[in-house]
Amino acid sequence: MSETNSKTKTTKSKVLTSALAVALAALLLIGGASIAYLQDNTNTITNTFDNSNEVSVDIDESKTEFEIIPGTSETKDPQVTVDTTVAAYVYVVVDDNTQGLVTYSIDSGWTKLDGYDNVYYRAVDADTNETFDVLAGNTVSYDSSLTNEDLANASDVTLAFTAYAIQQASFTDAVEAYAQAFIGATVTVGGTTTAYSSLTEAIAANEGETVTVSGDSSVSASALNAALQAENTIDLDDNTLTVTGSSSITTNGNELTIENGELIYVGTNTVSIAVEEGDAVTLSDVDMTTTVPINVEQGTEDAALNIVDTTITSIGNYAVSTNASVIGSGANVVINITNSTLTVEEKVDDDYDSTALLFNIAGTVNITNSTLTAERQGAIIRDGSANITDSTIATTSEYCGGATHLTGRWGSGNEVPMAALVIGDNATAYTDDVTVNISNTTLTAPESTLYSAIPQIYAAANDGTTTTITSDTDYTITTQTDGTALTINGTTY
Repeated sequence: MSETNSKTKTTKSKVLTSALAVALAALLLIGGASIAYLQDNTNTITNTFDNSNEVSVDIDESKTEFEIIPGTSETKDPQVTVDTTVAAYVYVVVDDNTQGLVTYSIDSGWTKLDGYDNVYYRAVDADTNETFDVLAGNTVSYDSSLTNEDLANASDVTLAFTAYAIQQASFTDAVEAYAQAFIGATVTVGGTTTAYSSLTEAIAANEGETVTVSGDSSVSASALNAALQAENTIDLDDNTLTVTGSSSITTNGNELTIENGELIYVGTNTVSIAVEEGDAVTLSDVDMTTTVPINVEQGTEDAALNIVDTTITSIGNYAVSTNASVIGSGANVVINITNSTLTVEEKVDDDYDSTALLFNIAGTVNITNSTLTAERQGAIIRDGSANITDSTIATTSEYCGGATHLTGRWGSGNEVPMAALVIGDNATAYTDDVTVNISNTTLTAPESTLYSAIPQIYAAANDGTTTTITSDTDYTITTQTDGTALTINGTTY
C-alpha cells in the first residue's frame, strides 16, 4: 500500500511540473520572449519663435543749405521716421555749431534726455510707423540785431541732427538704453554732459577736455590723428579701445593722455604710438596689447613719454623704443616708466629677438618700481642717461637667432650682446656719453640653452666717450671697451 502511494505521488508531481512548464512556455510565446516595464510617453511640443521684429529709424529734410539774413526766418524741416514692431525709444542728437547766429526750438513732442545737453527722445508703442518733426514749426530764424561783424567773426556755421532708435525691452529707462547702445563718447564741461556718436567727433569738438569713451569701440589711427589737434585726455572708463589701420597714433606735437582701460593696437604700421617733436604722451592705468612698439620718432627733440600704472604686452621686437637712424639728431627726450610692466613674451621670426626697452638717443630714462622682460635683453641704454630704482629687468635668454654679439663691433637696434641690461656702446656711430644709476633693482639673466654665462649687465664704451655705471649691488658684468672709457662703481676698465 505504501509503495503504491509513493508511485502515485511521484506521477502527480511530474504531471504538475509538466503542466507548469507548458503554461510558462505559453506565456513566453504570448509575451514575445521579453520582459515588459511600466512606462508611458507624451506627444511632442514644438516651440516657434517670431524673428520678424524690427526697429528702424530714418532722418530727412527738404534742404540743407541756408542763408543768414538778420530779421528773417526760414523753413527747416528735419523729420524722423520710425518703423517698429516693438515698443521703442527714439532719439535725436543735436550738434549745434551755430555760434549764436541761428534761433530754433525743439518740437514739444521730444523730451530732453536727463544728463545730456544735446539729446532728446520720445517713446513709441509697438507697431508704430510714423514721422515726427524735430523743430518746432519747422523753422529757424535770425535775430535782427546781428551785424556784419557777427557774421564775419563766425566760421563753419552748422546745425546737424542724428537719429537713433532702440527697443524698450531689457532697459530700465531711456537714459540707460541710450548710454549702452549709442554713445561713442561723452564730454562734461561745467557740469553739462554732451554725448557724441563717436570718439573722434568728441575729441575734435572739445580741445583740451577729457573725452570719456562710453563703451568698447574701434577707431582707425588716421581718423584719431585727424581729431587730435590739441591737448586731450581719453578716459577709457574701463572699456576697450581698438586702434586699426595703416597709421600709428600721432599727436601732432600735442599732449595726449590715455587712461583707465584697455588699449589694443592691431594696425599695420611699424609703430603703435609715434612720439614726435614737442609731444607729451601719457599712458595711465592702461592695459595695452600691441604687435609693434611705442616709439620716439627719428630726430625727435623736447618730447616726453610717461608710462604710469600700465601694462604693455608686445608681440613685436620692442615694447618701447627710440629711433637713432640719424645719429645725434634727437635730444632732450624723457621717458618715465613708473609702477608698470613691459613685456615682450612671444617669439618673433622664430628666434625670440626682442627687447622690452631700447633707448639710444640723447635724453633720460627713469624706471621706478617696474618690471621689464624680453627674450634677448630686458633693456638697452645705448645713449643718454638712466635711473633705475626698485625694479626688475630680465632677459629670458630665449634668443636663438645666432651669435650673442659677445665680441666685435655691435650692430643697430638690439644687435648687441645678450644680457638683462646692456649699457653703453661698441659701435663707432655713437659718440655720446652714457650714465646709468641702479638702486635696489633685480637683474635676471638665466643661463641659456644655447649660450652659457649670460651676464646681468653687459657694459661697453667707445674710445672718446665715457660710460659710467653706479649701483648698490654687485652684478655679474661683462665689459668691452675700445680705449679706457668704462667706469663701474669707481673702477675704470
